[in-house]
Amino acid sequence: MKHHEAILDRIRQEIGRPDGLKPIIYTPEFRHCVCLVSVVKEGIYLVSPLRKEIDPLLIVELLISVWDLFERYIGPITVESLQLNFMTLLFVMDEMVDGGTAFVTEPNILTEIIPKPNILEKVTKKNIALKKPYENDLPIGATSMTPWRRHNPRYIQDRILFDITEQLDCRFDGHGRPDHCKIWGEITCKCNLSGTPILRMNLRRAELLESLTFHQSIKLREWDETHKIVFLPPDGEFMLLKYCIREKIVPPFKIDSAFKNDELKISLELNIAEMSLEKVKIIVPWTPDLIPATSVNVSRGTITIGKDNSHKWKIGRLRLKKDQSSALMKIKISSEVQVEKLKAQPLIISFKSAGKLLSAVAVSSIEVLEPREFKCYKGSRPFFNSGRVLMYLQN
Repeated sequence: MKHHEAILDRIRQEIGRPDGLKPIIYTPEFRHCVCLVSVVKEGIYLVSPLRKEIDPLLIVELLISVWDLFERYIGPITVESLQLNFMTLLFVMDEMVDGGTAFVTEPNILTEIIPKPNILEKVTKKNIALKKPYENDLPIGATSMTPWRRHNPRYIQDRILFDITEQLDCRFDGHGRPDHCKIWGEITCKCNLSGTPILRMNLRRAELLESLTFHQSIKLREWDETHKIVFLPPDGEFMLLKYCIREKIVPPFKIDSAFKNDELKISLELNIAEMSLEKVKIIVPWTPDLIPATSVNVSRGTITIGKDNSHKWKIGRLRLKKDQSSALMKIKISSEVQVEKLKAQPLIISFKSAGKLLSAVAVSSIEVLEPREFKCYKGSRPFFNSGRVLMYLQN
């Protein structure tokens, strides 16, 4: 017990540092812990102590899977929701990791073994699972050759739906030129198919995809040879594929900034005619030591000042229509010292879009390979939004 307390003290000590808890920390002072591997999401740290050397990326992937499973069980993760559902999540972790080894990580199997918290628990805000909330029978899929799929499911209406979601990570220099652009994407699926059909998916612009993460149901040889996805889909919701794109990226907007005398001008203009951006917002950092701006004028949208004095410019929608394809902001600054401090802080741009992807990746076709006579409804939807989009100011 003292050993665990010492590790917790070390974690608290690292979190208290200015740069926070690092992803990998070597701990030679502990006899049974060679290092700590951690991820942080929404201000919550997931930390795994390791007894021996192992590839840290495997642990990072496991911790991310733990986070995704927790969200599947209890919804948005907060300190309060973790406390209220502690027992259920403890049993989930017990099934996922057995003796320090990842054992069951497939969400569909886990939710069959350990049911999600019921409505009574949510209403009373109590986790009443005093006993292990296991089902009486082990899911058949847990011991089959395809543990990611239920045994012989049956549906009145057979259908499979795909959502392609992409995020833009981009950095603009002071002249509005993108000097670093990446697109991170994932294909998620909701499958309600009877039996055990084998599918083949053809993706448009599949040659651009890099840093791929595949679901275990995908046949890797087929992808290597033909760049087509052949898989036996799990039953229910799952993540089929994650990818990154680094080439042929054109940002959906043009942004520019300029200092003239005591005024900062920020302009934003839609760059792709076929694309419509929703919930467009620009945050101008304004640290507490800066004197408030004497005046702020915008051509459209609203300005709000946050608790940290940052200026949040909510533009709304950008689309190819009169007076809706561009926006302009003017900020009066009190001194040259203010200007220099503003240059050190990047603008933060966020947006959302539905109906079109920046990369033009799409599901071009989905075929049923086995059984040939199998018929089902197939569909896909694209979603696009901002990840980390920054712009640095200039003279």
